[in-house]
Amino acid sequence: MIDRQATGRPPFHRVVPGWSILCAAALILAYWSTVASTPAFDWNATRIYPAFLLAGGVSPYATATSGPVTGWIYGPVMPLFYLPATLAPTLTSAVLVSGVINLLVLAGPMVLIVNDASRRAGLARRERGAILLGLLGLLPALPVLRSYLIWIHCDQVAIGLTLLSCWFLARFRCESSELNLGVAAVLAALAVWTKQIAVMLPLTQLLYLGGLRRDFRLFWRYLLWLLGAGAGTSAVAVLIFGTGPLVFCLWVVPGGHRLMGWAVFLRYAWVFVSHAGPCLALTLLLARFARKAPAQPAHDFQKDLLGLLLVTATGEIPMNLLAACKEGSNTNSFHALPLFFLAVFVALVAAAGWWRPRIPPARAAIAAGVVALAGATLLLTDSAFRLTPATRLEQARAIAERHLGHVYFPQNPLIVWWTERKPQPLELGLVDLSLAGFPITRVRYFESLPQDLQMVVYRNGQAGMAVQIFPGFKRREAPGVFDLYAGPTLAPAN
Repeated sequence: MIDRQATGRPPFHRVVPGWSILCAAALILAYWSTVASTPAFDWNATRIYPAFLLAGGVSPYATATSGPVTGWIYGPVMPLFYLPATLAPTLTSAVLVSGVINLLVLAGPMVLIVNDASRRAGLARRERGAILLGLLGLLPALPVLRSYLIWIHCDQVAIGLTLLSCWFLARFRCESSELNLGVAAVLAALAVWTKQIAVMLPLTQLLYLGGLRRDFRLFWRYLLWLLGAGAGTSAVAVLIFGTGPLVFCLWVVPGGHRLMGWAVFLRYAWVFVSHAGPCLALTLLLARFARKAPAQPAHDFQKDLLGLLLVTATGEIPMNLLAACKEGSNTNSFHALPLFFLAVFVALVAAAGWWRPRIPPARAAIAAGVVALAGATLLLTDSAFRLTPATRLEQARAIAERHLGHVYFPQNPLIVWWTERKPQPLELGLVDLSLAGFPITRVRYFESLPQDLQMVVYRNGQAGMAVQIFPGFKRREAPGVFDLYAGPTLAPAN
């Protein structure tokens, strides 16, 4: 019989390691289920289409009169990140690789930053593990952040680069390594070249250094680094893709999309407040506890990191809402939300001097496990508890291979690129051009389609413009998840 008084440990302490392992395993399973669901959506394959074009030597950027209509109106950094997916042996595995990259670029910097802050604060390994388990468990709790795990887009790359840039800048404040300063500036420039609304990142970083910290010497040094990084990355982008296509796709087309009105703005503003509000309230509460606690190691680092996250997040709010309220946009542009979310855990680490004497590590591990199970449940619900990847893309590939040179996938041109190495116009890209006041001419549109087009393929119930453009094409009964529209000849409507 175990002598509890001799051991000095309550009985539940003996099950804590097993409990933590079980909860961590459930969370890993849930994240895998999320990754395995990524091939089920055409959107994800479409978003990595530019990476395949780059790998094939084709620029994803066009002008109003020439070039492939890819729908890509963002910077070239995200396609570069997803180049490893182009080495995958199958379409499904390519999207799976992209799903893993998507997860790593979003959650990876969060884990790295919080673990570094916890280590600098002198937290024990079990305490760091509990905090990280709680972080990954709470990440799916906010619907917008949960959608970032499922839908592949450039926003996740921009967010990850933003987090890392703030981290390296905070590291410089306590280590004074010029390498940290240079890396922070390069990452900030790459974030801007990932998605245009990240332009607020370098501005808010300078605001923090000069306006709040009053460190004008560092302000000017970092400004020079930013100018150098911005000029260097811009020169490379222009050299590779050309000024005209970049300006048209990154500036003219998005600038031509109109705002959708006050009703949409108020709806998105409420979504933003309902997500950011609880995070900010928790951060301020924990920061107050941190001020009451004895000073701990790396206090200045935590203060700078927390300040950079909050100032950057606040500065990004206007651009986030503006982008979300544009035609064709959504809450995927809410880059500030992950920063507010991460600030909660940086504040939790900063307040360790207050909660560590009050919360034993075993109880912290149990609480973190409960949070992890809750997050796992949310993820498994959204991904329908998928252990094996969806095979819909392989069905589409089989259709394309049976009709080589005769088929068009308006909403997923990656299918034909995979089978024939031929770019096809993305229907969403046509819509973007039309909304911006640049309707593509029919001559250019038909030139980009197979000369002997015999079939147009949509996902069940997702038929779009091509069905109207080719009225001679009729829907055929076919098993599976696709609607096949076929006709004997190419018969464009006037």
